[in-house]
Amino acid sequence: MLVLIVDNDQQELALTDDLLKSGVPGVCTMHAVDVLGMLNSIEDCYVSGDRLPDLILLELHLPGMDGHRALQELKLRNATKNIPVVFYSRTKNPRNYLLALQLDTPLFLKGETLFDKATAINKIIHWYQSNRQVAMHAGQY
Repeated sequence: MLVLIVDNDQQELALTDDLLKSGVPGVCTMHAVDVLGMLNSIEDCYVSGDRLPDLILLELHLPGMDGHRALQELKLRNATKNIPVVFYSRTKNPRNYLLALQLDTPLFLKGETLFDKATAINKIIHWYQSNRQVAMHAGQY
């Protein structure tokens, strides 16, 4: 499993990376600190024939372009339109839940403690695995 983590907070990015790698055997990660870096990383993989991410963890609040606009951009591109995206953020603003719902994208809260963050990562992995099984049964994989 290859996960692209997009977060402009280097400490959060490193912690998320560690939690994923300790919670999911064999997981590999890519990193981006902004939307342009994310789009360029994916485009480079696509053009070179390298493996694309299986999942994108996207912080909602990024410099330049927020996560909602970034998701819309991802859905417009052939290389990325079928990659599952999860919003992963500290924000508890109800507006973000509504936007995530409108975009048909789950929102998981990072929480403040290490336990909260680990719980969120476990929920994300469970969500991804459940959706992948449903897609496989529907013939999408």
